[in-house]
Amino acid sequence: MDYIPTRDGDLDSFEKSYTTKLLAVAGGLGISTEEINNSITIVDNHKTAYAEMNVKKAEAKAAVENNTAKKVLAVAEMRRMAQRIKSSNGYTDAMGVELGIIGTAEAGGDLETIKPTLKSKIVGGNIIISFDKQKMDGVKLYSKRGSETEFTFLAVDTASPYEDNRTKLNASSPEERQYYAYYLYDDQQVGQQSDVLKIIVP
Repeated sequence: MDYIPTRDGDLDSFEKSYTTKLLAVAGGLGISTEEINNSITIVDNHKTAYAEMNVKKAEAKAAVENNTAKKVLAVAEMRRMAQRIKSSNGYTDAMGVELGIIGTAEAGGDLETIKPTLKSKIVGGNIIISFDKQKMDGVKLYSKRGSETEFTFLAVDTASPYEDNRTKLNASSPEERQYYAYYLYDDQQVGQQSDVLKIIVP
């Protein structure tokens, strides 16, 4: 069995023992102090990096928790203020559009029936897919190319256009690619599938 522990915590303990005892043990074996100290320095560098990583992990966890808590408050406040604005005398839809506080249903959309429109062109051998984002968060793209028989998930894109830079399955012949997409709203796939977009890569 390997004497070097595989678990990070166990390895850290092992390294602390190693650097503490190495000089006393190896000094009597004719190994130079310089070589021993160099070995200790290399291990100490990892011990320091491991300790820093744990600190960053703790900071990241705290940052995520802080963001989640502040997000809840911010979203609630924006909804409260939007309602306050909409119920005020003098409010117009133009103000709502300017602030971005008109929901999909208000804007004439329906999360059950809304669907993206895709367009494509080839630039430098890559396929550029543009889409109308409307008030959605983005689109979820699916694709089928060449001899593939089924559509598979390709990407989530929150800003048009999307660039498909995959190489052809068979470089020696033209390749048909097909795409369709769904809208994303609050991280959920909504509405109807777009029409299938087809394009030939020469």
